[in-house]
Amino acid sequence: MTRPATSRSKFRIVIVEDHVLFAESLELALTVEGYDVRRVAIPDKEQAPGALITAVTRRHPRVVLLDLDLGRFGDGEKLIAPLARAGINVVVVTASVDRARWGEAVRYGARKVLAKSRPLNDILSTVRRINQGLQVMTREEREELL
Repeated sequence: MTRPATSRSKFRIVIVEDHVLFAESLELALTVEGYDVRRVAIPDKEQAPGALITAVTRRHPRVVLLDLDLGRFGDGEKLIAPLARAGINVVVVTASVDRARWGEAVRYGARKVLAKSRPLNDILSTVRRINQGLQVMTREEREELL
Protein backbone atom coordinates (compact mmCIF):
# COMPACT_ATOMS: atom_id res chain seq x y z
CA MET A 1 0.00 0.00 0.00
CA THR A 2 1.40 3.39 -0.95
CA ARG A 3 0.87 6.59 0.98
CA PRO A 4 -0.69 9.53 -0.82
CA ALA A 5 1.80 12.11 -1.96
CA THR A 6 2.46 15.02 0.35
CA SER A 7 2.14 18.52 -1.06
CA ARG A 8 5.64 19.42 -2.19
CA SER A 9 5.55 22.68 -0.25
CA LYS A 10 4.97 20.66 2.95
CA PHE A 11 7.64 18.08 2.11
CA ARG A 12 10.81 19.24 3.84
CA ILE A 13 14.24 18.19 2.62
CA VAL A 14 17.47 18.87 4.49
CA ILE A 15 20.81 18.86 2.65
CA VAL A 16 23.91 17.81 4.59
CA GLU A 17 26.78 18.54 2.20
CA ASP A 18 30.14 20.26 2.60
CA HIS A 19 30.58 21.31 -1.05
CA VAL A 20 28.70 24.60 -1.22
CA LEU A 21 28.22 24.64 -5.01
CA PHE A 22 26.75 21.14 -5.02
CA ALA A 23 24.52 21.90 -2.00
CA GLU A 24 23.28 25.15 -3.54
CA SER A 25 22.57 23.38 -6.85
CA LEU A 26 20.50 20.72 -5.09
CA GLU A 27 18.70 23.36 -3.06
CA LEU A 28 17.87 25.39 -6.17
CA ALA A 29 16.64 22.41 -8.19
CA LEU A 30 14.47 21.07 -5.35
CA THR A 31 13.09 24.51 -4.53
CA VAL A 32 12.12 25.03 -8.18
CA GLU A 33 10.26 21.70 -7.93
CA GLY A 34 8.28 23.19 -5.03
CA TYR A 35 9.90 21.45 -2.04
CA ASP A 36 10.72 23.11 1.29
CA VAL A 37 14.51 22.80 1.30
CA ARG A 38 16.96 23.63 4.07
CA ARG A 39 20.72 23.25 4.34
CA VAL A 40 22.63 22.50 7.53
CA ALA A 41 26.04 24.02 8.14
CA ILE A 42 28.79 21.44 8.47
CA PRO A 43 31.15 21.95 11.43
CA ASP A 44 34.74 22.86 10.51
CA LYS A 45 36.26 20.12 12.66
CA GLU A 46 35.74 16.46 13.40
CA GLN A 47 33.43 15.99 16.35
CA ALA A 48 30.77 13.70 17.74
CA PRO A 49 27.73 13.68 15.45
CA GLY A 50 25.22 14.68 18.17
CA ALA A 51 25.08 18.41 17.43
CA LEU A 52 24.71 17.86 13.68
CA ILE A 53 22.01 15.22 14.20
CA THR A 54 20.14 17.66 16.47
CA ALA A 55 20.47 20.44 13.88
CA VAL A 56 18.97 18.17 11.23
CA THR A 57 16.15 16.66 13.30
CA ARG A 58 15.14 20.09 14.64
CA ARG A 59 14.13 20.96 11.07
CA HIS A 60 11.71 17.97 10.89
CA PRO A 61 12.65 16.75 7.40
CA ARG A 62 11.01 13.89 5.54
CA VAL A 63 14.24 13.41 3.54
CA VAL A 64 17.89 14.12 4.24
CA LEU A 65 20.28 14.22 1.31
CA LEU A 66 23.57 13.25 2.92
CA ASP A 67 27.14 13.22 1.65
CA LEU A 68 29.41 10.54 3.12
CA ASP A 69 32.54 12.72 3.05
CA LEU A 70 31.87 15.86 5.07
CA GLY A 71 35.28 17.52 4.92
CA ARG A 72 36.88 18.18 8.27
CA PHE A 73 33.76 17.00 10.12
CA GLY A 74 34.49 13.49 8.95
CA ASP A 75 32.38 10.56 7.83
CA GLY A 76 28.70 11.23 7.22
CA GLU A 77 28.03 7.52 7.63
CA LYS A 78 27.79 8.00 11.41
CA LEU A 79 24.68 10.16 10.87
CA ILE A 80 22.66 7.59 8.94
CA ALA A 81 21.44 5.26 11.71
CA PRO A 82 20.32 7.99 14.15
CA LEU A 83 18.50 9.87 11.39
CA ALA A 84 16.83 6.70 10.09
CA ARG A 85 15.76 5.77 13.64
CA ALA A 86 14.15 9.21 13.88
CA GLY A 87 11.95 8.25 10.92
CA ILE A 88 13.81 10.34 8.35
CA ASN A 89 14.38 9.01 4.84
CA VAL A 90 18.13 9.22 4.31
CA VAL A 91 19.36 9.36 0.73
CA VAL A 92 23.13 9.27 0.40
CA VAL A 93 24.57 11.32 -2.46
CA THR A 94 28.29 10.63 -2.68
CA ALA A 95 31.39 10.90 -4.83
CA SER A 96 32.61 7.61 -3.34
CA VAL A 97 32.64 4.71 -5.79
CA ASP A 98 33.29 2.16 -3.02
CA ARG A 99 30.30 -0.19 -3.30
CA ALA A 100 31.14 -1.75 0.10
CA ARG A 101 30.76 1.69 1.63
CA TRP A 102 27.43 2.08 -0.16
CA GLY A 103 26.35 -1.24 1.32
CA GLU A 104 27.29 -0.03 4.81
CA ALA A 105 25.16 3.08 4.25
CA VAL A 106 22.19 0.89 3.31
CA ARG A 107 22.84 -1.40 6.27
CA TYR A 108 22.73 1.63 8.57
CA GLY A 109 19.36 2.66 7.14
CA ALA A 110 19.86 4.72 3.97
CA ARG A 111 16.93 4.32 1.59
CA LYS A 112 19.14 4.84 -1.46
CA VAL A 113 22.72 5.64 -2.41
CA LEU A 114 23.35 7.75 -5.49
CA ALA A 115 26.63 8.68 -7.10
CA LYS A 116 27.27 12.39 -7.58
CA SER A 117 28.31 11.52 -11.11
CA ARG A 118 24.69 10.57 -11.96
CA PRO A 119 22.32 13.08 -13.57
CA LEU A 120 20.58 15.54 -11.25
CA ASN A 121 17.26 14.07 -12.35
CA ASP A 122 18.16 10.79 -10.55
CA ILE A 123 18.18 12.66 -7.23
CA LEU A 124 14.98 14.53 -8.09
CA SER A 125 13.30 11.28 -9.14
CA THR A 126 14.29 9.58 -5.89
CA VAL A 127 12.82 12.44 -3.86
CA ARG A 128 9.63 12.34 -5.94
CA ARG A 129 9.29 8.59 -5.38
CA ILE A 130 9.74 8.95 -1.61
CA ASN A 131 7.13 11.74 -1.61
CA GLN A 132 4.73 9.40 -3.43
CA GLY A 133 5.37 6.59 -0.95
CA LEU A 134 7.10 4.43 -3.57
CA GLN A 135 10.16 2.24 -3.22
CA VAL A 136 13.42 3.77 -4.37
CA MET A 137 15.58 0.64 -4.44
CA THR A 138 14.79 -2.79 -5.82
CA ARG A 139 15.28 -5.83 -3.64
CA GLU A 140 18.03 -7.02 -5.99
CA GLU A 141 19.89 -3.71 -5.76
CA ARG A 142 19.61 -3.77 -1.97
CA GLU A 143 20.82 -7.37 -1.71
CA GLU A 144 23.77 -6.65 -4.01
CA LEU A 145 24.87 -3.72 -1.84
CA LEU A 146 24.42 -5.63 1.40
